[in-house]
Amino acid sequence: MEYISSDANIWFDFDAISSLDLPFLLPCKFIMYREALREEIVYPTGLLSELLNRGLIAVEITTEEFYLAEALRIRYRRISVYDAIALSIAKNRGILLITGDNALRQAAIKECVDVKGTIGLLDSIYKQHLIDRNRYVACLEQFIKHDEYQFTPTSSQALGMVVDNEKSYLYSFTECLDYYGSKEDVAVWSVSDTKLPIIDRKSFIKTPVGEVVKGIILIQENQRMFENGEQTYDVWLTRGIIIDVGDRQIAFEKDVWFSEEIIVHRGYELSKEFSPTEDFCDHWDSSVKAECSREAVVLNPIK
Repeated sequence: MEYISSDANIWFDFDAISSLDLPFLLPCKFIMYREALREEIVYPTGLLSELLNRGLIAVEITTEEFYLAEALRIRYRRISVYDAIALSIAKNRGILLITGDNALRQAAIKECVDVKGTIGLLDSIYKQHLIDRNRYVACLEQFIKHDEYQFTPTSSQALGMVVDNEKSYLYSFTECLDYYGSKEDVAVWSVSDTKLPIIDRKSFIKTPVGEVVKGIILIQENQRMFENGEQTYDVWLTRGIIIDVGDRQIAFEKDVWFSEEIIVHRGYELSKEFSPTEDFCDHWDSSVKAECSREAVVLNPIK
């Protein structure tokens, strides 16, 4: 029997659309740290009891998982203590992590842990023929109605944009490139009006904005590396694209260098929501010093 580590958000998501039964249709066992269950799932009243009755298993963590969670909490400042524990369980036991939290999902990707979000879990239920298409579509619509952005925080490999009836596409595909001295599969972004076959294969969720674009901002990142005091790399890359519509912004971010996921943000001052520059500077050998800074480049602002 397959075991899956979960956070609390995934259960809140399915409970919000009255479909808590769906994950338990899968032929697997869901596990969650016992203390996290007691501390995080306190509302709505009765949710914890229902989850336990349906088969959610409360577990303890090992000493190794405790110390790993501490390290993960320091490494990824945007995840909570209990999120770090859910990730440490998945990483240590070599199992899938499911989460409704985007920061935790991105941390899992960086740690090379298999991870699925709310929509990904729903997709698995549908692809295994455990629900019919009518219920699958109904659940998608309810997720969007509940919060159209909460359940569409990322898009794998591609997303589409329509401005003044003109369609364009943002693509994220890996290419074999030199990544600081070794050949690696690195995610490379491109913007094009060419519709590639992947567009027809994906199920996009429309999120109309209906505002005038005031400007486009590129967040350019400069990564510098020094080995034994000598500079060996000086690299510029585009960390993200921000579309300014006046009173708010929409942003697309490439959070992890090898990931084809495109993260979608909305709100205000979104450059502050991007992954911290410290993510690049940490975890190098002691002989290596890494520096990272960013600047915003405004393209064609509309006055």
